Amino acid sequence: MLQQVDQYDLSTVVNKDDFSKTVELRQCELEGRSLVAKRPLSPGDIVLVENPRLCYLLQPNCRSSLSPHYTKKLWKSLEDIVQDEGFCPGVPAAMLAYLSLGEIERPKYDFFYYPELSEQHSTVQLIKQASHTAVSTLPEFKDLDADDMARFVLKIYGNAHTVSFAHERKAQTHKRRKERRQMYAPKWGEPYDTSGFGLSEEEAAQQRSMICLMAWGSKFAHACAPNLFLQYEPSENVMVFRAVRAMEPGTVLSFSYLPEDDMSLGGLVCGTTVLRQAKLHKFKFFECACARCTDYDWSRGQDNDIHGSCKQVYYHKGVWECPKCHTIKSSVPFIGKREDHVQQITLAFAALAHGLKPVDEDSLRMIEPYMEDLLHPDNTTRDAEEEEEEEEEEKVPVPRYHWTYGSIHAVLSTYHLKLFPQFFGKGLAERFGMTVKGFNEAVVYLQFLNDHIWTCPNPSSPVGSPMAAFFAGWRILAIVIDTVLQGTQRTLVIRSSTAPPKSRNGNDSDEDSDSDAEEENMETTTELIPMSDEWKQPIDQIIDIVHSRWLPLVVQVFQVRRSPVVDDMMSRINEFVDRVEQVSALKE
Repeated sequence: MLQQVDQYDLSTVVNKDDFSKTVELRQCELEGRSLVAKRPLSPGDIVLVENPRLCYLLQPNCRSSLSPHYTKKLWKSLEDIVQDEGFCPGVPAAMLAYLSLGEIERPKYDFFYYPELSEQHSTVQLIKQASHTAVSTLPEFKDLDADDMARFVLKIYGNAHTVSFAHERKAQTHKRRKERRQMYAPKWGEPYDTSGFGLSEEEAAQQRSMICLMAWGSKFAHACAPNLFLQYEPSENVMVFRAVRAMEPGTVLSFSYLPEDDMSLGGLVCGTTVLRQAKLHKFKFFECACARCTDYDWSRGQDNDIHGSCKQVYYHKGVWECPKCHTIKSSVPFIGKREDHVQQITLAFAALAHGLKPVDEDSLRMIEPYMEDLLHPDNTTRDAEEEEEEEEEEKVPVPRYHWTYGSIHAVLSTYHLKLFPQFFGKGLAERFGMTVKGFNEAVVYLQFLNDHIWTCPNPSSPVGSPMAAFFAGWRILAIVIDTVLQGTQRTLVIRSSTAPPKSRNGNDSDEDSDSDAEEENMETTTELIPMSDEWKQPIDQIIDIVHSRWLPLVVQVFQVRRSPVVDDMMSRINEFVDRVEQVSALKE
């Protein structure tokens, strides 16, 4: 049954007319009540621009308009309750948000899906119990309905989205805020720990993770290979849904309930189908059966040694199968404790490499040997503790067709191109051949994203997640671009033509003045220098992937409604390509 969206409240929708002409509600067999395309769509078409119905901070640290009931004491009490019931992130913030809603406002949220409190789901029961504990033990919640609050928190879990934004305070809320912070520091600790991130306290204070609940955005279906891309625009406080591929009328519209560029297991890039499905079941309360999840898991492959005609097998519906000849491989040595270990270690070092955790010299020295040992383990050096942990299983190399293979090379690329030169100097990095290693490792990662995330190895299988691949690849691409731009130019110091003649009267003070004047009239300029021959092959491969294959779609997706962030990314990619062409011409 189809329903026109203009029969309902569209007060949160910015593009009301276009939205009404573009979508309609349908009860779908697999996805349930969802929005479907009413007209043909092309990449870049804007489907929905919506103001969130509710916004609140995920980690508040002071009382504000977004967290009017926050206090350190209350926050700690809520965290203790959730920890006692079994850790579940986001519950304290959702409870504070419910506290800020009045009796008149709470019924407005009946529009959102939530699982029944009677459902025997671990997260449902945890939230239900935590809500009852809060109502029975905390004075701020004593007059509230515990079940109604639990239902609200479940609506948040099932429908809301986390976004990052810069919160700028136009005026101080408290005149003596700084003095109070210093007074309470011995008891509560400093509010912002910015070590290792290069942010001032004020800058760190402005960076926020915010929960946004949307009336109509919540009606799009989920897919791990979505046909829409969601982006938050903090300047207008709107969520924008763009089409990323061509669609016919009647197509179920979908975006990813998981982060597009996730640094935790179970995201669109980092993890396997099993891990994505587990995360969606735990936090979104459904078993994902999208096209990507029912297909072969193209991020979880193994070398195939059964016969020579097919090179790999992939996980598919509980078995390891060759997608070409459908031969099933019964024994897969990498899977099990070894796979779990590799996945955890890879993400831990990725957090170090990408600055999500502070890096010191000791941790820096661990990156290369640990990552290399995952790719090329030496079983002769194992100690008794390792053997006990792995139950004396042989350490198997990471398969080339597993997602961790690409991610390990991303970590090594960041280490060789950025971290090592920062800590030990560019000269030493060049002497050890770090730059060339980093470029080749970047190629491995970007090629994996292109072949396994942007699309998939089998052309007849469903399309992939191009925006997830692009934004994940940008982490490494930005480092490659900086390295190439800096490595293909040198700075020259020249004397300005307007510099005054040097004094010759022998007076020391005059000589000092002449020296100062000479320095003031020195100018710097840059000139391009040829690119190393060793750089050419990997750089050409990177340009082929990013500029030739990826960029045309990215340009199309963001052509109707421009994004300053994406505009800057595309500008830097074009500058990078132009520079490579310019320095290549110097040798001709």
